[in-house]
Parts: sequence; structure tokens; C-alpha cells
Amino acid sequence: MHSDLFGSIGLAQRARQLCSGQDVVREALVARRAFLLVLATDASERTVRTLGAVAAQADIAIRQIGTMHEFGAALGKPDRAAIAILDRGFAQSILEKIDRELSTNEYGGG
Repeated sequence: MHSDLFGSIGLAQRARQLCSGQDVVREALVARRAFLLVLATDASERTVRTLGAVAAQADIAIRQIGTMHEFGAALGKPDRAAIAILDRGFAQSILEKIDRELSTNEYGGG
């Protein structure tokens, strides 16, 4: 379903322009090294609230899509609730893919 999106996330991981895991992501957000925060749809409410607040305070784009299992699979790691994209170009590309997918799903397009 999200193959193009998660392919880009995997590419960002291989280019070392992504971090994952709540503590590391929080550090990147606080240091304003991230350009995009992506949260899994099945992340805990506390994780979404906490990381979302830090990202919002730093004026970092936030999106929620996919599952923790999908994030982990894309990264070759155990399930992940959150990822932060550390490169502006990757962030813009991934953001566009997420927004396109969300608008397609929202309006029932294909």
C-alpha cells in the first residue's frame, strides 16, 4: 500500500538522513536537526502527544501514516513508532508522498 513511501524512507535510512526510536527522534527534534516527524498510526497517544509537541514547538512538519511494523520493516529494525527525517530534500519528497497518499485515501481516489 505505502511501498513508494516506505521505499523513500528506507533510502533516507541508507543515506543516514533519518533517525528512529523515540529518544533519538526527540533529541533530533529538540536540536532542530529534523525537517519532518513521521509518526505511526498505531503509536501510543503519549508518544504522539509528546513528540508532536516538541516538533510543533520547533516548527517541524508532522505527519501520521503507516504502522510501527511498516516503519520497522522499511528500516530493517524492530517496530518503530516515530522517525525523523534529517535532510531537507528527503523530507520534502517524503512529505509530498505522504500528503498525496493521505489525500487519495481521504477522497477515495485510487
